[in-house]
Amino acid sequence: MSVDFEALRKELNVCLGNDPNGDLCYFSDNRAENCLGFAFRDFGLPRECFNGEKLIREAIRLLEEETRKKAEILEILKKYAAGEKSGGVDADIRTAKEY
Repeated sequence: MSVDFEALRKELNVCLGNDPNGDLCYFSDNRAENCLGFAFRDFGLPRECFNGEKLIREAIRLLEEETRKKAEILEILKKYAAGEKSGGVDADIRTAKEY
């Protein structure tokens, strides 16, 4: 049995909030890291300009949201990978020379 990549793409698109029939576009969000950057890095602005406690709470919220989304993506990928033939993923990957 092989992976139905069309169904996988559609399910991942739905998970990511994209058009199910569109191209798969997934980019990791860096908003939480940006919040931490403003809280701890020197951007040439006085730190008093930022509410560090709010930035930390927002970073926590964003990381929790990102973690939930990545866990959902991981479960979808595992579900499709479990249906693969016994050779596994590596058995079906061709090297660039084979193309």
